[in-house]
Amino acid sequence: MSGATSIRMERGTALIALVVYLATSLFVWFFTLPSIGLFESGGSTNRLAGNSLDQHLQYARKQAIERQQPITICSSSNGLSCSRSHQWQHGWIVFTDSDRDPGQINAEDQLLLAYDAKRQTATLGINAEYVRYLANGVIELN
Repeated sequence: MSGATSIRMERGTALIALVVYLATSLFVWFFTLPSIGLFESGGSTNRLAGNSLDQHLQYARKQAIERQQPITICSSSNGLSCSRSHQWQHGWIVFTDSDRDPGQINAEDQLLLAYDAKRQTATLGINAEYVRYLANGVIELN
């Protein structure tokens, strides 16, 4: 009888640990990341550019998980290379980061998306030169 009780207690403990882990993860994701100032906005004129960037960040994360490899999104003024700038109002690119050289697109990498934001008048900045998603979806900033 004590063996069955032990198994039930282990399952119960694992379930509690899982619930605590999920709650902590959600807390960090929804409350901590916005408060560290990942996005800088200049008002309502940034709504369109901000929404596009948000959609492309989600796209990059999804691609990293599906492809099981790092995916990087960085600011780009020409749609082909990273500009190494915190100002993203000119546009950005999303690419596979197979060579593990974050923030640089090379011949081994595949360009997945290029977004030209030049037609917008909004100023949009991120407190990072690039955002990189690892194969498990975890975010990495520079």
